[in-house]
Amino acid sequence: MHYCKENSFEPIREDKYRRIFVEDFNIRFKIPKSDTCPVCDELNIKVRTSDGQHRRQYEYELQLHQRRAEAGQTNIRHQTTPAKSDTNYHVITFDLQEALPMPRLSSGPVFYKHKIWTCNFNVHNCRTGVGHFFVLGCN
Repeated sequence: MHYCKENSFEPIREDKYRRIFVEDFNIRFKIPKSDTCPVCDELNIKVRTSDGQHRRQYEYELQLHQRRAEAGQTNIRHQTTPAKSDTNYHVITFDLQEALPMPRLSSGPVFYKHKIWTCNFNVHNCRTGVGHFFVLGCN
């Protein structure tokens, strides 16, 4: 341990934290990925692997699904407008953003034996633009 002259701890540099997290705990730092919709994923795969009439059907289903999602986002925007000017009107959205297995392991059977899942739950006040994140541990 290194000490300053005042007998207090020296600040540890960021690269030291990164090295410890990566080498000792197999935890990586990266920009979070945006999650994808499982329905979109399934339909995109079906579009890519099908032909003829089936492909057109899957393309139609995907387009319809995406239009519904856009309509939901448009509805949130339309509902948020009056909430910004009327303090008695509230628009709140929520999202379970991520379920991360802890510890992070990728090896065969060990992957399926995780004891704890860490969930990031977000509640967003559309009027104020303030979001609250709740990190939950589940097993």
